[in-house]
Amino acid sequence: MISTISSKGQVTLGNEVLRHLGLAPGDRVVLELLPGHCCKLQAARAEGSINSFIGLLAGHSKQAATLDEIKASTANAWAGKL
Repeated sequence: MISTISSKGQVTLGNEVLRHLGLAPGDRVVLELLPGHCCKLQAARAEGSINSFIGLLAGHSKQAATLDEIKASTANAWAGKL
């Protein structure tokens, strides 16, 4: 796969690459520079700890959340999207 560098120094990753890495718009990547004009690109892992996650939603709403809402919030928070 070949991509062209834009005038701003940006490279567009094709859908095949995004699917392979499990990436979606807004996700972060890590680029590691290697010897021999090479680099390694991978999906960034979510940062944070379970302690910072616990209680994340406490006090943000007076309504009780459904199980589906809790699952969605948990997934987003753990992925660093909240």
